[in-house]
Amino acid sequence: MTKTFQIAVHRDQRKDFASLSNSRRKSLGIRKVNDTYVLHSYLIAQLARNFSVQSDVSGKMILNQALQYIQDAYYRIGGICCATVEYHPTSKLQNFYSEAGFTCISENPTTKNILGALTLM
Repeated sequence: MTKTFQIAVHRDQRKDFASLSNSRRKSLGIRKVNDTYVLHSYLIAQLARNFSVQSDVSGKMILNQALQYIQDAYYRIGGICCATVEYHPTSKLQNFYSEAGFTCISENPTTKNILGALTLM
């Protein structure tokens, strides 16, 4: 499932966004409004495999298909240039999303989940 959404960064996460370089913030479309960082992005949600079903479909294939849908939307309508995922901070998931090009931009202070972002351009 993908949808667009806007993140208004929690006050505890501001240091994460403030630590990003200006060029990285610009490439992700992050802007500062008053005292809050705002990021408009396509959210890839509920990305998972069902291990109880025998299948040749890999997590990479599922992620690539989701990214292809987002790329198509980006090229057709423009505007939002960022895809994001929120995931548990396990080494397996961090490696999975890192290999796909996502970079950690913040940590949710409540859930400790990682927010990863990928520039679509």
